[in-house]
Amino acid sequence: MTDSRRTIIIGGSIGGLGAGLTLTQAGFSVTVVERSKAGLDERGGGLGVDFKLINAVRGRTGDPNFPLIVASGRRVTAVSGRHMESWTERMVLEHSSWGALYRALRNDYSGTHVTGVAATAIHETTEGMRVGLDDGRLLDADLVVVADGYNSRFRCLVAPERPEPLYAGYVLWRGLLDEAMLSPEMRTFYSDDQLHLCSNPPYHFVAYIIPGTDGSLVPGYRRLNWGWYYAVPSKDLPRLFAAEDSLATDLRTVPIGKVAKVVQQEIASVGASVWPEPWLSVLSATLEHDRLFAAAIYEYVPQRLVGNRVVLIGDAGHVASPITGSGARFALQDAHQLGTSLQRRTIAEGLADFEQQRLYVSRDLVLQGRAWGQNFVREATERTKAATSGIGRDHSAKPARTSA
Repeated sequence: MTDSRRTIIIGGSIGGLGAGLTLTQAGFSVTVVERSKAGLDERGGGLGVDFKLINAVRGRTGDPNFPLIVASGRRVTAVSGRHMESWTERMVLEHSSWGALYRALRNDYSGTHVTGVAATAIHETTEGMRVGLDDGRLLDADLVVVADGYNSRFRCLVAPERPEPLYAGYVLWRGLLDEAMLSPEMRTFYSDDQLHLCSNPPYHFVAYIIPGTDGSLVPGYRRLNWGWYYAVPSKDLPRLFAAEDSLATDLRTVPIGKVAKVVQQEIASVGASVWPEPWLSVLSATLEHDRLFAAAIYEYVPQRLVGNRVVLIGDAGHVASPITGSGARFALQDAHQLGTSLQRRTIAEGLADFEQQRLYVSRDLVLQGRAWGQNFVREATERTKAATSGIGRDHSAKPARTSA
């Protein structure tokens, strides 16, 4: 088998493009295969980022045009019955939008980019690896990078024992609002660019400002991104993720604007019982403008990341709860390490080094999220039992509201 540098990356999202950039810098000839025909820049919402890592992946020392919001702290509000206490923790937090990061990586990547075509098979040959596409083409390579996300089709080639992620027992409801959709009070409250956390155990609400759809950082033209962790038994997922007149078949995500009205009413009712202002008004504005979406949380703890000349990165290699704040950041860490590991090594040596560097980090990340999630679901179950039996505090009472 030769050790030339032809690489096919399956998946052209954050991790795939990041790997395309770092492997190009390492001297590889790269082809990225992305099944979506349209651009991916409008997917996702807000995310925490590491600007130094982004620059390292892009091979830059800096980018003054990258739409980055640097928060000066984290504002925490704890709710208990009718009592509410707030404080600010001083720290530097960087966040942006998924679309802004994707566009930056896509604009920098200059290798071959095949879109609107799906990879259907990966085979080993006497000369290396071969990837089959659904348009009939066969692409030969010396290295295949699988970056096709948490629902990876090719994870089983590396981890055949049990490659499917398991449902963690809770959902992340999310909203994405243009600042123009916010009331003056909400704009004032969120204009400080802090990360806002509101905890009413077992519920947790997080919100922060991100760049506008065009990358604008000008107040009034940005967006508010929020998330609400919400325990849901697996038997209820088909109902909550349903369209208006049918049960859901996709039990992983509900796109923005596609949440059924009856489910929105349920979310509004629960929200009114647990969230004070201005968080309740954020939820109400989201429902008013039909900007609610959701993701069920799944987890997968990897046993390996490399099989022969196939390597898994990002969510294809591990699936962790978003409570870990990993997401795109971890995918870029994988991409950066892959390029570093292969820089001055043979492919076999480089992949062995990559797995040594990233496998246990990936496992630990998933397990950290799992520990938090198990405690969260346990608290939610106990609260539900107490409310049903009438034991404990009155969970139907609205917490005290304060002005922004």
